[in-house]
Amino acid sequence: MRQTIQVWVEDKHGALMRVAGIIAAKGANIHALTLAPDPSREGVSRITVVADLEPRLHQRVVNEMNRLVNVFAAVDISSNPSETLWPVSSYEPMPAATARIEEFAS
Repeated sequence: MRQTIQVWVEDKHGALMRVAGIIAAKGANIHALTLAPDPSREGVSRITVVADLEPRLHQRVVNEMNRLVNVFAAVDISSNPSETLWPVSSYEPMPAATARIEEFAS
């Protein structure tokens, strides 16, 4: 089953590799992967990953991503794609993500 995950990361080398590595370690196929810098926050980027994962692994993958050092927040948006951390129409993240980013930035 396809799963779409949005991940907010520090803009540092290796962050993309670590996020993709969690999915690859589960033996899943990554269908799409995008990375874009946050124009309003220096040093923060958003990664969107679409991958085929077994249903039993959905929450586990998100939890593992949230434990990574360079990750501010990881959210599964498969069930409701409109609940994104960083809506395409505006460059403002959701309040929960903003609080976590500010916590790490200070």
